[in-house]
Amino acid sequence: MDEKELTAKIIAYVIIGIIILAILLIPTWIAIGRKAKNRIWIFLFNFLLGGLIITWVAALIWAIADKKEVKKID
Repeated sequence: MDEKELTAKIIAYVIIGIIILAILLIPTWIAIGRKAKNRIWIFLFNFLLGGLIITWVAALIWAIADKKEVKKID
């Protein structure tokens, strides 16, 4: 294996890793975008256990179902 092939493989692995990470963090992005009340907990749950399909789906449902944070005007 020459240097160009090795470089191409490394670049491919980095791109694939970024894509996988982006997919795994979709529930977190949704929670942040919706300004969900528990977005920190959703992030932690998703980050720590998001690699399992069932917990990723649970984090996704939680992010969608969580109530939005309401700002009180005094």
